[in-house]
Order: sequence, then structure tokens, then C-alpha cells
Amino acid sequence: MLAVLMAVVAVFAPWLTPHDPDATQMLARLKPPAFMEGGELNHVFGTDQAGRDLLSRCIYGVRVSVGIALFGLVIGCLIGTTLGVISGLFGGIVDRAIMMLVDVFISVPNLLIVLVGVAAFGTDIIVLVFLIGLARWETYARMVRGQVLQVREMPYIEASRALGASRAWIAIRHVLPNIASPLIVLLTLNFPSILLLESSLSFLGIGVQPPTASLGSMVGDGRDHLIAAWWVAVAPALVIVAITFVVQMLGDWLRDVMDVRIDD
Repeated sequence: MLAVLMAVVAVFAPWLTPHDPDATQMLARLKPPAFMEGGELNHVFGTDQAGRDLLSRCIYGVRVSVGIALFGLVIGCLIGTTLGVISGLFGGIVDRAIMMLVDVFISVPNLLIVLVGVAAFGTDIIVLVFLIGLARWETYARMVRGQVLQVREMPYIEASRALGASRAWIAIRHVLPNIASPLIVLLTLNFPSILLLESSLSFLGIGVQPPTASLGSMVGDGRDHLIAAWWVAVAPALVIVAITFVVQMLGDWLRDVMDVRIDD
């Protein structure tokens, strides 16, 4: 239910925000949340240092941060799944070369890869999405390779080979449908780390650029006001925690449902 609510907020953000997220009101700057003394129901989460409504910015921040994380997740999954299937089906020198590349990426921190990419290609959102897509693709490649090594020994795979089916046909028709369940579970379990990577980049000022609302950049903007106006940083930080918790619980539930090795 919470996951559906998160998706609704991300998709329908323009219709759910009570205020323009980029509209500044200097006379209403640093207003406390509605439940605190001096707060107003007009600004449930309060306002930031520029008088912008925090609730509206958090709603748009969910849309931006979750959208970038989702696109990056899909790119990483496509890269890793493709290389994992090729590695598992071909074997030999192809397998060794791909696994060597996987070991290289595992040894290098994802944040360092993204920082180098941002320094080389800039902070455009398309560049950011692609660089985030390079994070954790190796986890998909290793998992898919292991699944393919199991599936390719099945009798129906041998029958397809005997009938003259190509490796591409075997991968699309037989291999991918049989590894879909663990792949979906891995996607949901990897999403929180990708979201935190995007938030970290925005927090450092090299992710989504102002005035676009991003949860990480909102936390970064509020760190200078933690003593006098803690809600400016705490509100988006709590949203990040809530999203990661919900998706992590969804991933655990999917693993329990889809993994036949887990006994009720």
C-alpha cells in the first residue's frame, strides 16, 4: 500500500502539491511545521530559507529522485542482465573476460565512478542517469550468470539446441523467463542503494542542480540551518528514509513470495 502511495505521489506530483515548489516568499522564510508553535496549516512541513513550501518541494523531490533512481536502475539491470546472459551461455574466454570486468567494477566504489563521470561529462540529468545506471550492474551480471549456468543444463535447453535454436532464441525464449523472479527481487533490493547514491550526489551539489527540487539537495541546503530550523533538512531526510524502508520491505516480501526455497 505504501509503495502504491509512493508511486502515486511521484506520478501525480503536479496535482498534489499545495504550492509552487520553486515559488519564494522571503516574508515566510523558515516557518516551522504546522504542529509547532508559529506553524501554519498552509505550510504543513514548514518553509525553507527562501520561503518555499517544504511539503511541495518534498513531493517534487520524490518525483525527481525516484525517477532518476528508477531509470538508473533499469539501465544497470539491462547492462548486467545482458552481460550475465552472454557470459553464462557462451562460457570460455567470453565468460572469463566479462567476469574480469565485473571484478574490476566490484573493486571500485560506485560513488567514485560517478564522480569521475560527472567531472568528465557534466551534471546534466541524462548524464547523471546513465552514470547511476553504471552503479551495481555487476550484481545483476553475477546473479544472472549463476542462474544461466543452472538453467542451461536443463533438458528443454538441450532439446532446443538439438532442434537448431540459436543462443539468442534460447536466451529470450527459455532463459530470461526462468530467471525473471530472482531478477525482480534483486531490482527491488538494489533500489534503496541507488536512491541513496542519487541523494548523496545531490547532497554534495553534483547531482540535480537548483532550482529543481531533489531530496538530497534539500538535505544539503538545510544543513546550514540545523540549529535554528532543523525541519528544513529533517523533512526531506525522513522522506528518503521512508522510501528506502518501503522499497526494502517490498523486496523482502517479493523474495519470500517468489523464492521457492524459503519454507513457510
